[in-house]
Amino acid sequence: MPDEPPINPLVKILDEHLDASLDRLDKGLAPVWESQFQMGRTLVTLASSALVLSISVIQLLPKTIATPRSVWALLAAWVLFGLTVLVGAARQGWAGAAQSLRIRIENQRADLREKVGELSMDDEDLSDKFDAILNQTFEAAQVEPMKAIKIHDALNQVMFWSFTFGLGGLLFFAIRNLPF
Repeated sequence: MPDEPPINPLVKILDEHLDASLDRLDKGLAPVWESQFQMGRTLVTLASSALVLSISVIQLLPKTIATPRSVWALLAAWVLFGLTVLVGAARQGWAGAAQSLRIRIENQRADLREKVGELSMDDEDLSDKFDAILNQTFEAAQVEPMKAIKIHDALNQVMFWSFTFGLGGLLFFAIRNLPF
């Protein structure tokens, strides 16, 4: 087996720098993504539970209340709870795309290594050229994840507010139908 050619020192620096930067990015964002996941899971669980429970309870109403008031609020709550569950499922798909920066950069690693390998340690503006290569890659790699983050954030808002208004509708219906 022939010996592998020595690794260009700049390529070695690139690999170490890139690995360290991506690791810091992953570690820094991990709590944010985890809390987003937990919030989404909680809202989907609460919305689906409220939907099932309210449908179950409404079956008892004809025995206790002849003509329920503000049925529109109950129907709106059901629609909003259903919307919360659907948006929560869609949001999960966008979460993966929003977190894809590292994968997109890793897919460019061979090109990065090639471009950095063409640099010379004797270049006066070596650090500027090195940084320009990295910046170009990061800027190109973050376009799609940034779009996905915006969509993910918008879906978070829709999910939160649809659950909140659904809960408000359910409470309004329950209060309007109290037996006093």
